[in-house]
Amino acid sequence: KTRRPPARSTAPLAVYDVLNLIQLRWKEKMYHRAQTRPHRVQVDETVEVCLHLNVDVRKADQMVRGATSLPHSHREVKLLVFAEGADAETARASGADEIGNQTTVDEFLEANGKKKAKQWDVMIATQDSVKMLGKVSRLLGPRRLMPTPKAGTLVASADLSDAVKRVKHSYISYRADRFGHISAGVAKCSMPLEDIQDNVLSFVKSILDVRPQAVKAQGYVLKAYMK
Repeated sequence: KTRRPPARSTAPLAVYDVLNLIQLRWKEKMYHRAQTRPHRVQVDETVEVCLHLNVDVRKADQMVRGATSLPHSHREVKLLVFAEGADAETARASGADEIGNQTTVDEFLEANGKKKAKQWDVMIATQDSVKMLGKVSRLLGPRRLMPTPKAGTLVASADLSDAVKRVKHSYISYRADRFGHISAGVAKCSMPLEDIQDNVLSFVKSILDVRPQAVKAQGYVLKAYMK
């Protein structure tokens, strides 16, 4: 018996209760997955949240950027940590994929440095080690890889272990584009519905928490979609 697909979830979040919309979108994806032929490769699709903010990013006091760790892990984060001595051992024991040093920086300065930088999702540096990244800041900055206090990736030695574990768990950095749009993949369709809900709400809350003071709370989020 042929089943009808569930209604498409195209309306903004302001129209639906957010949890109901998550359930609708989840059911929609599960329907299409069930209709897939058995011999085809099953792709674990990403649940993406898109927000349109009422901000003018050309003004410094209206820029929206930040980072957050979601409650439930949905992807593997490749993490490079710049640390020395005992800090390097701490980072390695906490789950860092690789420890960076001056040799790593020199490799970034080579002709294929951009390609080498792209293999990392996040970079963390201790306050004592960040000085070695000065020569590659123009390479890492546009790719949102340069460690900064605001992103929680430039840390003191005492906070290094917690920072590494937080980033490896389920770290997302975000920044509004010139149109005020922010989008991020926050979950996988294979995850339990409750975990998807937790991640979506956590991500949206993080955007609300970094609202610029120059922007009023009412009307801050113009539209929000899931796909």
